[in-house]
Amino acid sequence: MEFSSASMPALRLHQCHAERACSVFASFRMPAAHSKQFLTIPWPRSTFARTAPPSRGAQSRTGASALQLHIEDSPVKAALRAYLTRRAVVTAIALGRNRMRLRLLLLAAVSCLGAVPHAFADPIAISRGTVALASPFSGLDPPFGFELFGNDTAIAVETFAQGTPAVGAGTRVDLSTTVTPSQFLNHPLRETVNGAQFDVFLSGGLNFNATPFIVPATISGSFTTLFTMSGVLSGFSDRDRAGLPLFTANLAGHGTASLVSLRDTGGGSFLVGSTVFTFSPAPVSPTPEPRTLVMLVGGLACVAFLFRRRAVARM
Repeated sequence: MEFSSASMPALRLHQCHAERACSVFASFRMPAAHSKQFLTIPWPRSTFARTAPPSRGAQSRTGASALQLHIEDSPVKAALRAYLTRRAVVTAIALGRNRMRLRLLLLAAVSCLGAVPHAFADPIAISRGTVALASPFSGLDPPFGFELFGNDTAIAVETFAQGTPAVGAGTRVDLSTTVTPSQFLNHPLRETVNGAQFDVFLSGGLNFNATPFIVPATISGSFTTLFTMSGVLSGFSDRDRAGLPLFTANLAGHGTASLVSLRDTGGGSFLVGSTVFTFSPAPVSPTPEPRTLVMLVGGLACVAFLFRRRAVARM
């Protein structure tokens, strides 16, 4: 590639490729009275200028990682040297800043890995346990405690939820309810989730969806129906439930719901002592969902690719 004008000498740029190395030579044709000088500027190995093939007189050095300028002494030498030096310095500074930003981003991401709470995407199947919610007529005052069991899991909960107080013969009854952990505990509870133990204050809720049924005419009839349960519980290290939870677990299960400790008050009315949900073993279909760590690593790889692409574009 040649540049020429009436007031400037001709400039010829050549490129040489040799084993991932690059050397670019520029030369001026000046009167013989001027002496030859060389100017070398650092240049990244991966940068290749789009120039013409090397001429017969061009020289190359294998493994070079610098921009070599063969400049004959001329009035424009100082201006050309200043321009090329400034461009090389600006490019080097930009590359250094991008690399530093990428290093800081990776360091921050690695530091955050330890702060990422335990998240269990697949529901934990509750196969054993009983939730007994006493009614106001039972003479028992909340909170009521219960424990749920699954595969390497034991969840202890205290709640202020209460059961159905009374029912009438021939009426349709729905025992569906939501049980939330007590927010007034002064001490943490020991929880085991997928084999890991935590001393935490719980937050969240368990949703019991029961099949409605018709109350029998006599107390000797069946007061039992089926239910399914789903919910999310999170464990916090402090009572105020502030900051990130130590774990978040999805729970699922099913079983039978019953009204117990009934008392016939006459006229087809029955007082209820407690509403009891008893869990039964059953497999729960896992939910296909990417793991948190895989998503984080994929995001970091994408960011690194974008930084590298931007650096090459600037060069």
